[in-house]
Amino acid sequence: MATRDSRQRCKRRPKRGGSAASARPGAEQAVSAEASAPSAGKSAFVTRAAYRALARRSTRIEEALRFRIAFERLVMATSTRLLSVELARIDPTIDEALEQIGSFMQVDRSYLFQLSADGTTMSNTHEWCQRGITHEMDALQHVALDSAFPYFARHVRAGLVFHVPHVAALPAEAALEKAEFERQSIQSLICVPMVWLGKVTGFLGFDRVRQRQTWSEDAIDLLRICGEIFASTLGRQEAEASLRESEAMFRSLAERSPNMIFINQARRVVYANDRCLEVMGYSRDTLCASTFDFMQLIVPESRAAVGAAFARHAQGEDVPPYEYALVTADARRLDAIISTKLITYGGSHAIRGIITDITERKRYEAELLRTQKLESVGVLAGGIAHDFNNLLTAILGNISLARHCAANPGGAAAWLHEAEKAALRARDLTVQLLTFSRGGAPVRRALCLLGLVRDAVSLALSGTHIRSELQLGDGLWPVEADEGQLAQVLHNLLINAVQAMPTGKAVTVSARNVALATDNHFALPAGRYLAIAVRDEGTGIAAAHLPRIFDPYFTTKQKGSGLGLAIVYSIVRGHGGHIGVESALGVGSTFTVHLPAAPANTLATAAQASSSGPRGGHGRVLVMDDEEAVRRVVVAILSELGYDVEATADGQTAIEAYERARAQGRPFGAVLLDLTVPGAMGGLAAVAVLRRLDPAVRAIVSSGYHDDPVMAGYREHGFVDVVAKPYDAPALAAVLARVVVDSVATV
Repeated sequence: MATRDSRQRCKRRPKRGGSAASARPGAEQAVSAEASAPSAGKSAFVTRAAYRALARRSTRIEEALRFRIAFERLVMATSTRLLSVELARIDPTIDEALEQIGSFMQVDRSYLFQLSADGTTMSNTHEWCQRGITHEMDALQHVALDSAFPYFARHVRAGLVFHVPHVAALPAEAALEKAEFERQSIQSLICVPMVWLGKVTGFLGFDRVRQRQTWSEDAIDLLRICGEIFASTLGRQEAEASLRESEAMFRSLAERSPNMIFINQARRVVYANDRCLEVMGYSRDTLCASTFDFMQLIVPESRAAVGAAFARHAQGEDVPPYEYALVTADARRLDAIISTKLITYGGSHAIRGIITDITERKRYEAELLRTQKLESVGVLAGGIAHDFNNLLTAILGNISLARHCAANPGGAAAWLHEAEKAALRARDLTVQLLTFSRGGAPVRRALCLLGLVRDAVSLALSGTHIRSELQLGDGLWPVEADEGQLAQVLHNLLINAVQAMPTGKAVTVSARNVALATDNHFALPAGRYLAIAVRDEGTGIAAAHLPRIFDPYFTTKQKGSGLGLAIVYSIVRGHGGHIGVESALGVGSTFTVHLPAAPANTLATAAQASSSGPRGGHGRVLVMDDEEAVRRVVVAILSELGYDVEATADGQTAIEAYERARAQGRPFGAVLLDLTVPGAMGGLAAVAVLRRLDPAVRAIVSSGYHDDPVMAGYREHGFVDVVAKPYDAPALAAVLARVVVDSVATV
């Protein structure tokens, strides 16, 4: 039996702990030791007795209702006090609440147990007893649950209510628990779980020592609520204590940090470390004043980014580190990287920022970048000079030989043919340089790649000992691409493969249709693509060189300019595609290009275009070009092809010639307009006037500026076709064959 005291006593102990051998349990699933009451006997059939029974039942219901209302009021009052009490007053307020609830429930003892962090032990931290009832708190510290109370442990870990109306009736598997309860002279008890953040942290318990008691469902429901209130109060106590400890540790670390550290709360700086004050040039009183606008520390161009980051934090989102710029008290600009995190500071949400000054690093990077640019320009200029000198040598040499062969026309023709080939290579180099340096917007048409691939392979492998294998799938989708640029891509990749295999072997070219999803690893928009792969069996590329293979004039080959892959990369990107490479030393390399497929309805057009070739024609053609040498050669080429040609030097005279021809009944079937005419009307302005005069005008735009947007979007500007300078007779014949309207009948 527990000894009796002459007065009420209330005790508490610090939380948590290790191990011991005895304890008072608690947590769920009503464990009732009482047997069911025997069923009622035979009905009384006496009216007076029935009325008395009904009156007693009505009285019990009223008493139960009054009990519940009074208990609910007590629970609400307890909740209000515990949830608003200051941290220093939490423990005494819990003691008072235990006394009030215990007295109201007419129990002999009420108490709180808290579990250790790992849930293996429990400690009695708060206790209240009626007068004459022994305190057990000192004996119930760091009790090992599994060894001392295995039956009870299963209930408490499951978060169940542990209800024992009659200790003597506990089952045999609860022998350890029964022995401990009897040691404390407990006849009945109930324990409800305390759950905090989804975890059982302890339990609230009530003992009857002087007599037995069964708790009603209403009482159990309200006791559960009490358990939740106590759990949240103790959880807040622990959180605030941890917060104070972490804040002290944070300040200690922050003051020793070489970085600037601040805390912003409600758009106000509430803390800044010494390093922050030193670098920014403000006193702590100024920087942390309630009237100080922290946005004045940020340069105007960075304020939007900082505001967006703070807005994301306000929504509870994480924000990755980002670069921005600060301005100090003495108006110096600082480049920085800021890392921010949403924290709790002083019980409220705040943003902790760590700022790393990267001003010197940015200055060093800028200097390094300038140096690298100068080096790149030097390498580029040297490469261009070398290539053009070689080409000019070939051109001048062959022309000189042709002049000396005036008496032998056959010999002169051969040398002129060689000069023409060198000039075409010079043209290709110019196109490549424009493509690389300024993008070279592609002039796109629907293309079927079968013929283009076969021609590129035949040309690149001609005269080599390398075998080719074509793996071209059926029903390949057409692509909308610049035919010349795409041919350049294939040619450069194939030449790269040839140079990687000096002893021969084989190159494989494959093409297949691919549908890419939204989350593809090429970072391309979802849609239909044509995948073209060029695989060689050469020496392979070292892993250290892979990141630089698309850099201009970077090469590891003895025979290589270093421009080929840079041009390929630029062209593919200009077409909205992707190029990647896989390589292994001694095995070979595979370059794979993904290009957007043309709409399905362009298939027939593409097939027709690929099967047609350049041819002569007839009809009237108007040529406008400011360069007299160009006018002469174009007139000569077109006349040779069978066209009736008239040439002008600028857009205004071209318009006059066009109107005059229409008035004479001899209209032009096509107009070839130079895009840029210095000091006079160019092709773009001229075509606008011509379309007003004749909406059916068939105008072709021509220019040496391949990167001009009009060349890529010629249809949007009123032209029906395009031809890029420099062009030769076959190229001019091909475009006119597509465009010219026969006007011979009107001559």
